Amino acid sequence: MNKMVAYITVFIFLLFGRIGEAMCLKRSDLVTILVKNLPIGSIRFGSQVLAVKLDPVTSCPVVELNNGSVIKSKVLIGCDGAHSVVADYLELTPPKLFSIRAVRGFTNYPSGHGFPIEFLRVRGDPLVMGRIPIDHKLVYWFLALVGTPIGTF
Repeated sequence: MNKMVAYITVFIFLLFGRIGEAMCLKRSDLVTILVKNLPIGSIRFGSQVLAVKLDPVTSCPVVELNNGSVIKSKVLIGCDGAHSVVADYLELTPPKLFSIRAVRGFTNYPSGHGFPIEFLRVRGDPLVMGRIPIDHKLVYWFLALVGTPIGTF
C-alpha cells in the first residue's frame, strides 16, 4: 500500500468563521477501531459498489456490489474514491477540477519532533504550506502551488 494513503486527514470546520479542528490519524488505527466495535462480517474490503438504493420499508441503504451480492445495511461508510457511488446516493456535490499542484510527504524524527500537536497552515499568494504531527515522531507536511493553469507546470 502506498504510504501516502495510509493516513487520513480529517478537517472539521465550524459554520461560523474558520474555527475548527484538524487531526491526522493512521488509516489502520481507524479500521482497527471500526473492526473492534462493529459486528463480525459488517465491514467489506475490496468490493466495488455498483448502486445504492433506499429500502422503502426500513429507509436504510441497500448496496449492490460488483460480485452480485446485495447488502441491506443500517450504516454505510463510503470510501470509494472521487467518482463515488455512495456520494451520488447522498447527493453530494460532484468532484471539481482544481488547478493546484502539490507535493506532500512524511518526515520521521527518530528523537521526536517537538512540534505542538496542532495543524499549521501558512498561505501566501500563490503558495500554501502546512504540517500536522501524526505522533511524537512522525509529521505529515504539504506544499501546494494554487492557481497554476493546467499544463503549465
